[in-house]
Amino acid sequence: MKQNKIIKILTAVLIVLLIAIVAVGVWSNQKRESREDKSNESQPVTEEVSTEEQTKELPKVENDPQQVTEESPLYLALSRFALETDVKADETLSFMVEAAEEGNADAQYFAGEMFLQGIGTKPDIEKAAKYLKQAYDNGNEHAFAIYGKLCFMGDGLRQSYEQAYEAFYNLSKPTPEVICAMGIMNIYGMGVRPDYEQARNYLSTAESAGDIIATTAKQSIKNATYKRRPSEIEIEIRQKTVNIVDYSTQESELIELVDTAYKKIALQENYDKFIQELEKMSKMSPELVNKVAIFGSDNWLFFQNNADGTSYRDYVGDNAFSEKELASIKKNLEAQKQKAEEKGAKFILMIYPNKETIYCDKMPSYITRQSEVTRADKLVAYLQENSDIDIIYPKKQFMEQKDICQLYYTTDTHCNMLGCFLGLAELLKQEYGKTPILDVNNFDIHTTKYAGDIGVMIGREDRYAVDTVYFLPSHKVIEEDKVDASMILIGDSFSDFLKMESSYYFKNGVSHYMIMDYGYDYKKAYESALSSTNADIVVWECAERNLERLK
Repeated sequence: MKQNKIIKILTAVLIVLLIAIVAVGVWSNQKRESREDKSNESQPVTEEVSTEEQTKELPKVENDPQQVTEESPLYLALSRFALETDVKADETLSFMVEAAEEGNADAQYFAGEMFLQGIGTKPDIEKAAKYLKQAYDNGNEHAFAIYGKLCFMGDGLRQSYEQAYEAFYNLSKPTPEVICAMGIMNIYGMGVRPDYEQARNYLSTAESAGDIIATTAKQSIKNATYKRRPSEIEIEIRQKTVNIVDYSTQESELIELVDTAYKKIALQENYDKFIQELEKMSKMSPELVNKVAIFGSDNWLFFQNNADGTSYRDYVGDNAFSEKELASIKKNLEAQKQKAEEKGAKFILMIYPNKETIYCDKMPSYITRQSEVTRADKLVAYLQENSDIDIIYPKKQFMEQKDICQLYYTTDTHCNMLGCFLGLAELLKQEYGKTPILDVNNFDIHTTKYAGDIGVMIGREDRYAVDTVYFLPSHKVIEEDKVDASMILIGDSFSDFLKMESSYYFKNGVSHYMIMDYGYDYKKAYESALSSTNADIVVWECAERNLERLK
């Protein structure tokens, strides 16, 4: 009995000791957790991450570009900006650039405007565009209008009517001049499909706000209508998120400084070039422009005159020749080939690709392509499979060289002499085994301010005098690339340059016959050529947009 009593006492003691140990352990853990919580109470709560992720550097709150203290570059810039002294202007800009580089959206806008207006420095459009684009990308709505104007004009950055329209469209409170611009852009299809009804809505709003240019533009489409093409769709305009930096939890003085700076910048902003451009555009003939011009990016103009070729439909890809038409073209060309051979000459068909086909990246995105395989591609493939007609179709060579040097005029329907040379080089290679190489350094430059036929047709030579005119001098032609042969060249306006350049390479001469002198009839020009001239080869040159003439 005594022994049992002792055992019970020892058991009770052990239980008490165990309870005490557990209690101490729990208290110790709670104490440690309390200390950790206290030391980390200012740190952001993060989810549990893997060992690999823990090695990554986590963002630091103190480097948040929107967190501004009295020592921050933006605060320092704005406090100097408020002093309104020229002495402090360069310091203001320096601090503003620093804050902009750190990612503060307000600073990016202010820095852009300071470079644009020449505050604290000489005006620098390139730097202005850089920071204004950053502000626009970050959703700073103060930058939307001026960024849109820069995109419209192509000042300091890539000219893009689509980017300009998007920036204007996303403004919550556009000015009358911006509303007017959107109306004019809807008239001519600049960054958005032509839409006279929408244009009238914008122009009426701008007119009611006192915009004189809007009145002129509205009058030009008073009774006009625009029939939408089935292949065209409205551009999908991105709804930008507007981000407003919230300084409410920081110094109240900072909020006042930011507001003051915005008001001051707005009063000083001046972009007369944009207003002048709108004024000139308001006086253009909408009916004429929409019959001949498509406005692409980077000042590229494209041709769409249905009365002069099919370049627009070639690009869309909805006009493939039928089997009957293909057979008709084949029959006609084989007949011409036989006539040439009866005269002892070789018959060659040369097709210069459309500008739209080669520089499709410059075309507006609102035009939907049904197929990227053009009817010229299909015609060439058909003739190669079903006839023995020699064909020069340098589309592949153009695509390979287009990013190395510009092959077409920006504002014209034609290729320049660099592009023309590629067609000639392919002819010499295919028919004579020669390999002349396109080298821009071999070409003289006559002018860098040429306005092409589309720019002239729409009456805007002033705006579109941007092209470079190249010319190949005869002394740059390598003797080994010349051939002891003569050529009869029959063609459209593209053949003008081809005639000039080929005359250097064909030692026995080139006889040139323009189809426009024969009512645009290849057969009539051909009959005249064969009746009066003997040659080793006969070349029918035809621009892609005019393939109907081969039937």
